[in-house]
Amino acid sequence: MSKPTVWISRKLSDNTQIRAARDYDVILNEDDVTSSADDIVEMSARVDAILPCHSEIFSADVVARLSERTRIVANHSVGVDHCDLDAFKQRGIVVTNTPDVLSDATAEIAMLLMLGAARRAPEGDHMVRSGTWTSWSPWLGKSESCSPSSDKRAFKVTPSGVASAGNTQASSIRSLRLSHSRMARR
Repeated sequence: MSKPTVWISRKLSDNTQIRAARDYDVILNEDDVTSSADDIVEMSARVDAILPCHSEIFSADVVARLSERTRIVANHSVGVDHCDLDAFKQRGIVVTNTPDVLSDATAEIAMLLMLGAARRAPEGDHMVRSGTWTSWSPWLGKSESCSPSSDKRAFKVTPSGVASAGNTQASSIRSLRLSHSRMARR
């Protein structure tokens, strides 16, 4: 029995691609460029499944033009806002995603940016890279509006997301003993 054919629309981790090749006949996008609507439709005639990223857009027009051969679009992304789910439903094509896979990474990057801004990390990085760093200063790493004795716990932080990423970020904020508030869903 032959293996189903899957098109992986973007370069993924080596481990992911090796596992896919073990279980499926795989077509890779070696150039790792975003596929156009016409590229997606053309490839759908050659595959049973498409493993796209958030960068590939499946509008109603694209979904209507997909080959009958393609039965599943297994997104390598948390969201599905790049997919017209009603159009997929009408065609009977299954759409999946990877919920919560990026919650920790999203929360960590948000914390990195907030702490970097509070501690003037870009300015310090510039000083080191440009060779203007001379020595430590009491003001280095402090916000312009804070005294040298101020502490990061003087800042009040609101998690920048809701759901999984927001909850993970709130946990990180608490672990740093920062004052925080919660953002409500709209």
